Amino acid sequence: MLRQGVRIRFPLGAAGAILLAARVAAAAPAQPSVELRYSAEDSVVGCHSEPTFRHAVRQRLPFDPFVAPPNSAPIVVTVRIDRSEPELRATITLTEPDGVAQATQELTEEHDGCATLSAAAALAVSLTIERSLVRAAERGNSTPAEGAPLRVVGAQAPTSQLLAPSPSGSPDNGQPPTPAVTSKRPPPGLPGSKRDVRNVIDVHTHAGGGIGLGILPAAAAGARAGATVELERWTAGVEAGAWLPAEASSPPGGGARARLVFLSGSVCGRHGRFFACGVASLGDLRAAGTEPLLSRSSGSTYVAFGGRAGLEVPLHHPFALVLYTGLIAPLVRTTLRIGDEMLWRAPLAGAELGTSIRITIL
Repeated sequence: MLRQGVRIRFPLGAAGAILLAARVAAAAPAQPSVELRYSAEDSVVGCHSEPTFRHAVRQRLPFDPFVAPPNSAPIVVTVRIDRSEPELRATITLTEPDGVAQATQELTEEHDGCATLSAAAALAVSLTIERSLVRAAERGNSTPAEGAPLRVVGAQAPTSQLLAPSPSGSPDNGQPPTPAVTSKRPPPGLPGSKRDVRNVIDVHTHAGGGIGLGILPAAAAGARAGATVELERWTAGVEAGAWLPAEASSPPGGGARARLVFLSGSVCGRHGRFFACGVASLGDLRAAGTEPLLSRSSGSTYVAFGGRAGLEVPLHHPFALVLYTGLIAPLVRTTLRIGDEMLWRAPLAGAELGTSIRITIL
C-alpha cells in the first residue's frame, strides 16, 4: 500500500509577525488620563463654560482623556483665560505625571472674541494630550506606528503648534523640557480658528424687567424672559413678555386701561461687552373701559419692529447683568376712543429701558 505523507508547514514570517504583534501590544503605552483645570477671568465675556471646553477637547481625540485608568498618574493641563490689554490671552500649562516636566503656550485674540480664543485653546489642549502620548511611547522604546496610532480628528496640525520640548531638553537626555515657542494664533482653517464653528455655540437664558414709554397709554412696567444662542459675535434669541396695564383718562370722566402680551425675536451683534440688536414683536394689545357703563373690552394684533442696544456686565460665572435701552415702532398705530373722543393714539415709536439677569447654561 502506498502511503502519502502529509506535512504541515508554518511559515516563519507569519510566526514572526504574531510574536512582533504581541510585543507591540505589550509595549503599547497606556492611554493617559488628564486632569483639566479651566478658568476664565470674570471680566471676560463670551468664553466657553468648562463643560463646553471639556467637550471640545474630547471631540478632537480618538479616546476620552478624562476617564482615568486604574492606578494612573494624570497629566495636568491648566487653562487660564484673562485680559491683557488690548487683547485676550489664553495660557496653557502642561504638567507631566512626574510633576516636574512642564511646557507652556500662550494664544491671544486681538478683537475681544473669547469664543474664538476658547475654541483655539481647546484645539491646543487636544494636540498637547496627543503629543504627551507620543512622548510616553518614545520613552517606552515604541514608535507611534508600533503603539497606538495617533491622529487629530478633522485636522492636520503642524508640530510647531504642540506643547513639545525642544531637542536640547528632551526626555532622552534626562533634562526637563523647555517651554515651547508661543503661538499667537491658530493656523487658518483648523478647528479652533475663526473658520470652524464647531463647539463655539453657547446657550443662555435670561429674565428681567423694565419701563416702557409710548408703548401703552402711560408709562408701564414690564417683564420678559427668554433664551439666546450665541455663535462667536452673533446671537439669536426669542423671548416672551408683557407690559402691565396702563390707563388713559378723559377730562369729562371715564377712561380706558390697556395691556400688552407679546412674543419677540432678535438678532444681535456683539463687540466686547456691548451689543446691538434688531427686534421684531408680535402680540395682543387689549383695552377695556374703566367705568361700569363703558367696560366693554376690545383687542387688536400688535406688530412692531425696532432696535435695542446695551451693555453686559459679568458677575460670578455663569451669571451676567444686562442693561439695555431700545426703540420699538408699531406697524399699525393703536387708537383708544370713548365715543368720538380719542383718549390715546400710539406714537410713531415707543422707548424702553430695562435690565435682566443672563445665565449661561451650555
